Amino acid sequence: MARSTLSLLAFALLACLFASADPTPFNISCQQWSFNGNELTALCDMAVGSIATSLDLNDCYANYEGTLTPASMGQFTDSCTNRQLANYLDGSQPKPQPILSADCSQGAGKPTQHNEVNLADLIENNNGLLQCLGNQGCYTCWADCIQCKDTGGLQPPGYQSGCDCGSRILSR
Repeated sequence: MARSTLSLLAFALLACLFASADPTPFNISCQQWSFNGNELTALCDMAVGSIATSLDLNDCYANYEGTLTPASMGQFTDSCTNRQLANYLDGSQPKPQPILSADCSQGAGKPTQHNEVNLADLIENNNGLLQCLGNQGCYTCWADCIQCKDTGGLQPPGYQSGCDCGSRILSR
């Protein structure tokens, strides 16, 4: 009986070690954010280590009459200009807040409207993978290699030839 109990405890301990954590706002568990046009890239924590990941924000936001609005496959960059990401620190938050600003069209003949949204309100890190509204981003190996959307799960995918991402996963 004691051996069986010990085996169950060992199994439970291993399950805890390898279970993925619940998704968290990406600014809590990701570092080195960058933004280029429509692509958010960050170095995000996994269950063990960290990996570079990116997410197309067109999958997360739409322009609705001049207002940036969460929307799956919203394609906000079609009608929003001057897109920038700022790391705002107000002292009341434990981590910097990633603020996306953009000037969005309100329609023909109307002026653009300035918008600011906190990306941490919508974008999550799920074991190293950025996601929003059910849309998954890409695991990235810095600039030379990308594997997108077809990950088959939330663990890093098998790496294709010519993509040595495995050696670049950073351990904590």
